[in-house]
Amino acid sequence: MNCENFKLNIADLFDEELSAEIKREMLEHIESCDDCKALYEEFSNAIKALTPKQEITPSAEFSARLDKAIAAAEPKRQPVRRVLFRIGGAVASIAAMFLVVVNILPATPAKAASGYFERAATKLGQAQSLFMRLSMRTLPAENFDYTDPSAEFVEHTIQRVGEAWRVDKGDRVAYSDGGQWWQWVESWNNGWKGYGSPSELVSLMVNPHLLLQFEQRLADEFSGVVYETRTDGGCYFVTVTSPALGDWVESNYMYMSSILESDSRREYAFDRRTKELLAASIYMLQGEQQVKVLTLDQIIYNAPMVADDISHLPESIEFVEPLKADSGSSFVGISARQAAIKTFEAMKVWDKELLAEAIPFVDIERLRDDYQGVEILEVKEAVRSGLYVGYFVPMKVKYRNGKSEELMVAMRNDTPSGGWILDGGI
Repeated sequence: MNCENFKLNIADLFDEELSAEIKREMLEHIESCDDCKALYEEFSNAIKALTPKQEITPSAEFSARLDKAIAAAEPKRQPVRRVLFRIGGAVASIAAMFLVVVNILPATPAKAASGYFERAATKLGQAQSLFMRLSMRTLPAENFDYTDPSAEFVEHTIQRVGEAWRVDKGDRVAYSDGGQWWQWVESWNNGWKGYGSPSELVSLMVNPHLLLQFEQRLADEFSGVVYETRTDGGCYFVTVTSPALGDWVESNYMYMSSILESDSRREYAFDRRTKELLAASIYMLQGEQQVKVLTLDQIIYNAPMVADDISHLPESIEFVEPLKADSGSSFVGISARQAAIKTFEAMKVWDKELLAEAIPFVDIERLRDDYQGVEILEVKEAVRSGLYVGYFVPMKVKYRNGKSEELMVAMRNDTPSGGWILDGGI
């Protein structure tokens, strides 16, 4: 027991559920540490000041009014089914008072949750290595960001040693030495390489403290998010019930397309003593239905690994550099709608120079069979939706085989040149 751990656990020292061993370690510590002893005495005096000197029984009339007021103030929503843990017996003393307070005052559980997320994020950031197993509803060969509530769970193995990391979801694997990354799909015999991180979700997988820091900021803002906290044995539990994040004023096109852009419930379990994250589950909420889409099954802090353990690459795959994702001058200074029209007009006559500017991150020859000769039938105004940084342009097009289709073409201009690029939707 050191001073840092004592300060983190001092509230638990007054909890009757604290294990005898931990209590003994804490009491032995204050015998040799004047600073922690003074903190303990200050905390003890505060508790005594808040503890009633005699039992006070409210009148039946008061209890009835209180029950009625709480019922009227409570949001009418379906009860949250707890999955990460089994509801146990009542928590005694201060923990019981704490639960009463956090369930009546909305700001209190948010503040408590913020503290849990902050401490756990610090612990994750301090770990020299991490080993994790998580399961997500997706497909083994699909991009790491791809989530499908109707798909089966696919196990992911995440390993991080210092700045190096590896994510393996079966058919698709990614590895980084801390600067460059390599990503490949074994069944496709294709591989790519680049710098930074190949996707946002991969970045969160290998740096889970970033996710907890995001949750901390969300709890500090407390914008329409419901928090529940509880203590059970040696664990803290935090449940975050959140509406879909993003801009939904103009369009709901991206609604339920990803975890953060969905009404969701996120459940976290933390170790009361070490403040470490132990487990997590994420659910997408669809009306009265809920679908678990991700679960953190195992996490090992400071796992016995070295960088050489995760650095092997397949010899049979040739890794190619991703094409530069920046448009040229032809798509600067126009609107997203104008840029989409210009792109599809270039597809019709197959203007390779213009298409290389508009779609710089793929080999445009792979699109020729599908899009050469395409005609624009209708183009609506561009809209924002969800968390996407650009715009979506609703279009109706007809292909050279006579088939027509409605598209939501994703256009973004957060490129170095400020020019628009077609980012998706085809």
